[in-house]
Amino acid sequence: METPIFEKVVARQPILNRKQITIGYELLFRERPKDTTFVKGMNGTKATVNVINSLLSIGLVNITGYKKCFINFPRELLLEKYFQLLPKEILVIEILEDIFVDEKVIEVCQRAKKKGFVFALDDFFLRDEIKPLIEIADIIKIDLKTPPSKKVIRCLKEKKKVLLAEKVETLEEFNGYLQMGFDYFQGFFFSQPQVISVKDIPPYKINLLRLMKKLQKDTKMERIAEIISQDLSLSIKLLKYINSAFFALRFRVSSVHRAAAILGELELKKWLMLVLISEIGVDRPSELIVQSTLRAKFCEFIAQRLRGKTLGYEAFTVGMFSLINVILQRPMEEVLEEIGLADEIKKALIEKSGLLYEILEIVTSYERLDLNRLVRLLEKIKIPFIEIENLYIKALLWTNKLFNIPPV
Repeated sequence: METPIFEKVVARQPILNRKQITIGYELLFRERPKDTTFVKGMNGTKATVNVINSLLSIGLVNITGYKKCFINFPRELLLEKYFQLLPKEILVIEILEDIFVDEKVIEVCQRAKKKGFVFALDDFFLRDEIKPLIEIADIIKIDLKTPPSKKVIRCLKEKKKVLLAEKVETLEEFNGYLQMGFDYFQGFFFSQPQVISVKDIPPYKINLLRLMKKLQKDTKMERIAEIISQDLSLSIKLLKYINSAFFALRFRVSSVHRAAAILGELELKKWLMLVLISEIGVDRPSELIVQSTLRAKFCEFIAQRLRGKTLGYEAFTVGMFSLINVILQRPMEEVLEEIGLADEIKKALIEKSGLLYEILEIVTSYERLDLNRLVRLLEKIKIPFIEIENLYIKALLWTNKLFNIPPV
């Protein structure tokens, strides 16, 4: 059996700013379940060492792109300066709330701060011994299930600290904390539906939906290539894609039909689906498109593991459309009816039943770290947990490679 690439990282959780732009990800890791028993905690030092070793072999940029990467550093690893193995331009060192603070810890953090490392205090609560670290920290992470007083929050703002709200799961929570003056927000609030059935869809989105409907009807590659070639914007995007570092071809492609032939029918349809959804969601948080794409590829890999390429394409489509109601702010039933997706895909997304829905459930359980539920789902379809870990990392690397544009 293949050794897992990234044994202890379970998922990454997005961190967004006040404009709902993704500024980074926290890498969340747990002990892998053994058999059907899920161990909820693990030694923090051992977990972080495993993460760092894996990051060194894969590359931090390949996991989070060029965005910030938040990683927990227990006391022992702080003192051993393991953080120096990772690029300070991307890394955010999270200091755990229960750390034993003494002169050694303070000195290491002060020296690292002078070298340009960024620090965050995790699950912050005020106590005398942590006050020196407040001065060092750039970011204060606050679990709003057990928040500090308004006086403490006001004091932190006066010290020019960046306040990060953790476990933000709804748009109502986001708006509330926005009003309180928080700067960053961690959680999946941006992917919660706020559906208004009477909301008008802009004309350009209606045109994109019509094109999406054509994509479902025209299954032949030649016809899809013809549709793309009739649209200048799509043609440019396709040629840019096929000539990008993503493929690293030794020759330049200048024909839409040639690009289509290189991709093949299924890959061409998946690419067009991604482009159209991206354009439909241009005025929504970009993380929605990233999350949809990661879900799509993860679903595809799981489906291929079960039944091969045909189910893989259907599973990719389910993942890609799993947030379309959030992107368009319309009920899922209305959107899918307009697009004309296959019955099995609609069954998964609307009725929440069938194998495709079970695959999507595995993916959503994984991204939210609901490992008890995940183990039960994996037992049902008879896939070992270790394989799902590998498929997730594979999907994550593919997605990051697709979206990975270096900063200007």
